Amino acid sequence: MINILVSRKSKLLESQMISKIKPMIQPNDKVAILGFSFFEKQIKDKDDWEKYYGVNSEYHNDCELIFTQLGVKKENIVWLNYFSSTKEELIETLSESQILFLPGGAPDEMMERIHEKEITETLEQFNGLIIGSSAGAMIQFNYFHISKDNDYKAFNICDGLGYLKDFSIEVHYKRKKVQKSGMKKASKIFKRDVYILPDDAAIICQNGQITLIDGARKIYHKGKKI
Repeated sequence: MINILVSRKSKLLESQMISKIKPMIQPNDKVAILGFSFFEKQIKDKDDWEKYYGVNSEYHNDCELIFTQLGVKKENIVWLNYFSSTKEELIETLSESQILFLPGGAPDEMMERIHEKEITETLEQFNGLIIGSSAGAMIQFNYFHISKDNDYKAFNICDGLGYLKDFSIEVHYKRKKVQKSGMKKASKIFKRDVYILPDDAAIICQNGQITLIDGARKIYHKGKKI
């Protein structure tokens, strides 16, 4: 399993990222994009979902561009629709895919929908290339923290998918006081390393090795600030 963490999916289009990720992908690999991470206040039904994630939407086109640039065939990119995909369809697509993309949005709501659709175990057993943006990066951990921001009025801790267990991340890091406070709380609770993940940064985890790209760096080590 290889885990790639970014705050912005646009980072994946940078030449250095393409050169790092492309060798990880085989010509006939299939990508499953889990369209579960939306905020309920913004996407309330299937029509809303189609407008945001559906064919010819900006988000759909962005993801298609990213993965075709990485060497994936257009016809091998499959979207998992929260509103219309059945449990059986979700499990079948995930089982047939070598790459999993977890979009950004609301990490807590994303996990709730994963549990609701009863695909938690299937996702936990996924062993291919996993790429997550923002919320999609956060839920790759066994548990993650959410710092206070415009969408979340209080610090919170949630359970994730458990691919990564040895550290935590602060996505969209911009040196804000609430982010620093969130990391401090998380470091005391988790007693593990905390890395910042600014919008221009990325983290790649492969075979137990952590590669920090651009602005990603460790801020806390086992509960203590560096």
